[in-house]
Amino acid sequence: MHTQNSGKTIYEDWLIYTTQNVAAHKKYYQLYYFESGAGRVQIDEEFYSLVSPCLLCLSEQQKITLVENSDVVFHAIYFHPRILNTAFHYEVLRQDLSQLRETQQLDIYWLLPFIQSKGFLMVGPSTSMRILEVLVAIQKELSEKQGQFWICRSRSYFYELLNLVTHVHTSPHKLELQKSSEDDEVQQIVDYLNENYHQKVTITQLTEMFAMNRTTMAEKFHKATGMSVISYLSKIRIQMACILLRDTTLRVYEIMQRVGHEDATHFGRTFRKQMGKSPSKYRAEHQKK
Repeated sequence: MHTQNSGKTIYEDWLIYTTQNVAAHKKYYQLYYFESGAGRVQIDEEFYSLVSPCLLCLSEQQKITLVENSDVVFHAIYFHPRILNTAFHYEVLRQDLSQLRETQQLDIYWLLPFIQSKGFLMVGPSTSMRILEVLVAIQKELSEKQGQFWICRSRSYFYELLNLVTHVHTSPHKLELQKSSEDDEVQQIVDYLNENYHQKVTITQLTEMFAMNRTTMAEKFHKATGMSVISYLSKIRIQMACILLRDTTLRVYEIMQRVGHEDATHFGRTFRKQMGKSPSKYRAEHQKK
């Protein structure tokens, strides 16, 4: 087996990042990003072929083994679900999830790829690039531990990674689209927004990138999603801001920048419009103790 960062394993109580081996930590949820190469893996008793780039999400009960002579570059994240919510013991997650409290229902969404494992999830070039960027950021924060907020930053990158993975996991069903070339075009826009919400995105940029005029793009996107492009982008940004406000102690200004906003006044106004309260008040009411 070939690895890009041979022997690189970083341990924290709540998160383990490695490029060294697979199936090393059986009491954690397992996230594998196969960056390049091809090979075969054994998951429990079954054998599967893999072609990179792809994702694989496994529960703590599943066992994976990379078959000898497989030549792949991979990154692995092992984590306990309590990183998202202290109530998430494995026994709880094996019960009826509909009985969870409202805040727990919000958190469980990010664990669905591991609870409802669908096997290998193929990812496109732009998604692969962003996943790799986030993994590198996680590795950097965990290894360097710079400043008083390094734990918050590493957690925030981890949440962004879960957001990307969950989008890939749910995207075939997310928009409930009919199979057609027109819907494929909309799905490409949706994927781009989910991968690049942290950057500046304009309608002009999108029309040039996807070779559509404004009117056509607006009509197709609204027909498929029930929302405008800007409303969809804003929803993604505020959704991620809520996660970071609730689950980290990063400053509101830094969170604003992390989710793609440049102006504090506009961010506050948009947040209040969607959530009915200011970011600071939302944090005070929802942040985990």
